Amino acid sequence: RKRRQLIADKMQQTEEKLAQANARLDQSAKKLEASTREAAEILAEARNQVEKQSESMLQDARHTAAGLLSRAETEVSRMRTTMLNDVRNEVADLAVSISAKVIGHAMDEHRQRELVDQYLAEQLAKRDDRRQDGVSAHE
Repeated sequence: RKRRQLIADKMQQTEEKLAQANARLDQSAKKLEASTREAAEILAEARNQVEKQSESMLQDARHTAAGLLSRAETEVSRMRTTMLNDVRNEVADLAVSISAKVIGHAMDEHRQRELVDQYLAEQLAKRDDRRQDGVSAHE
C-alpha cells in the first residue's frame, strides 16, 4: 500500500512538473511570438525610414540640380546678351570707321552711329522674324 501511495505521489508530482513545464513552454512560445512580431515591426519601421530618407535625398538632389540648371541658363543668357552687345558695338565701330573712309568726314560720328544702330536693329528684327516664321511652320 505504501508502495502504491509512493508511486501515485510520484506520478502526481511528475504530472504537476509536466504541467508546469508545458505552462513555461507556452509562455516561452508566446514571448518568442511577441519578440518576432516586434522585430518585424522594427524592421518595417526601419524600411519606411530608409525609404523616406531616400525620397528626401532624391528631392533635395532634384531641387539642387534644378537650381544649378536655372543659374546656368541665366548665366548663359547673360553671356549671350553681353556677347551680342559686344559684337554689335564692334560692328558699329567698324561700320563707322569704314563709312568715314568711304564718304569722308561728311557725317559726324554720332549720326553714323545712329545709322549703324538702326541698320543693325532692322537686321536683327528681320532675323528674329525669320526664326519665328520657321518655328511657327514646324508647330
